[in-house]
Amino acid sequence: MLPVLVLLAQVTLPGTKPLAPMEDPARAMVDGLHAYLEDRHAIAATQRAVATPTPELLREVLGIPAESRAAKLPAVVQGARFRIAVEPGFEATGTVQGPDVDAQCYAIHLGIRQFTTPDCLTFQLMVLDRAVEFSGNAAIGKKAVLEHREFIYRMAYPMGIHPLGLDVRKVRAVVDYFQTLPAKQIRLVAAQDEDAMLTGLLACVIDARIENCRLVGPELSLDRLDTHPVDHNLWRFSAHFDLTVLKRLMEPRVLTLVARKPNQRVAPAMRREEFEQYVNLIQRRVREAGKQRPAWFAGQTLEQAREVFARDLVGVFSEELEAFAGRVEVRPRYQEAAFTGYEVKIPVAKQVFAYGHLLIPKNLKPGERRALVVAQHGLEGRPEYTIEREKERIVYDQFAAKMAQQGFIVYAPQNPYTHGDHFRMVQRKANPLGMSLYTFITAQHRQTLNWLETLPFVDRERMGFYGLSYGGRTAMMVPPVEPRYRVVV
Repeated sequence: MLPVLVLLAQVTLPGTKPLAPMEDPARAMVDGLHAYLEDRHAIAATQRAVATPTPELLREVLGIPAESRAAKLPAVVQGARFRIAVEPGFEATGTVQGPDVDAQCYAIHLGIRQFTTPDCLTFQLMVLDRAVEFSGNAAIGKKAVLEHREFIYRMAYPMGIHPLGLDVRKVRAVVDYFQTLPAKQIRLVAAQDEDAMLTGLLACVIDARIENCRLVGPELSLDRLDTHPVDHNLWRFSAHFDLTVLKRLMEPRVLTLVARKPNQRVAPAMRREEFEQYVNLIQRRVREAGKQRPAWFAGQTLEQAREVFARDLVGVFSEELEAFAGRVEVRPRYQEAAFTGYEVKIPVAKQVFAYGHLLIPKNLKPGERRALVVAQHGLEGRPEYTIEREKERIVYDQFAAKMAQQGFIVYAPQNPYTHGDHFRMVQRKANPLGMSLYTFITAQHRQTLNWLETLPFVDRERMGFYGLSYGGRTAMMVPPVEPRYRVVV
């Protein structure tokens, strides 16, 4: 029977070749994305040496407004403590030490309890810590087993806000306060841990008013942020910046890096009020977002909005899509009463390929073109989950097979959000390069539609998308930049 089906595949799907059985197409797909990203990181490392990034680009990556508002807001320095408003409801807080008169310089310390900077009026600034005490929802008494930094990162990142950026804004607010005092040299010293080191370095690069930056702590390695804690994940960072580039941006100011094992002295504990200021700031942004979107759309054309969405949310796949003529591989998979089905593998670019199951109704008439529905599975899914009764999941209810039975051409793609943290590390590797998991998913869908619309029975004017769960997330990310999807569910 198999040779007959192979012949049928060649007749029905012209210009294809046989697909050898694949042990785990989803795993092979994710492995290919890892290999592609490793190559891209290597390319980025060579390009950074000649790149000309700016502090303004770094500020944008960190989600920091162009102008600090702190200088126009109240600052309270009483005795050994200070409170300086960064914006309403969000403050830079900490303790003060050193001469309040005749100070020879002003200094900012991050991350240590005991400090001395001789002859300097020194502010020890409280930044976001790695405790877990307050993560969760205090109003309902629910705690989250997440470090404070990751808890804030998760809600901030989709809003274009970043915990590192928020802490750099605190540093800028303190510098704003120093500017109201008699002119002195401004120094920044970050010590104790990697978080303080990184915050201090980024603040020094962005704020040229900090003349002397001395960082004492663990050695910083910034060319591969995917090896850092997730809350150090920065969109487009590694595509433009590493330690060498940041040092260059500091010139001619003084930057001194002193590698030292983490200081065992513990930083003062963050108070609930201080932690909740981060939460409240981000939640205000969430509530305000809906009111801002109409003005955002009104200020540009639809095509411009699509470009921003593609660049800043999805991430652009810069590779040219490969020619697929004669290279698409197919393998018979289903012979049902209402439809015939095939496994399909389509080259996209380099190590990236698309894979899925194509279902063709048997009642097609010669020359007839039918509407196409792309039926997308969810997290840890497989195309067969949407088709085969013995492999179905309750949420899918064989919806791909049922649509084929109703007469639609159906394609069920394999998306790469499978194999647990193996696919999540794709996201970690991709974000610092200005890409995301959906950068690849969009490229896969684009190439898949390129091929599907060449089939003689597909109506290219009637192609729709139906996604569930993570497939629903795909429905929100891909069709806005792939206008051939005319209807989206």
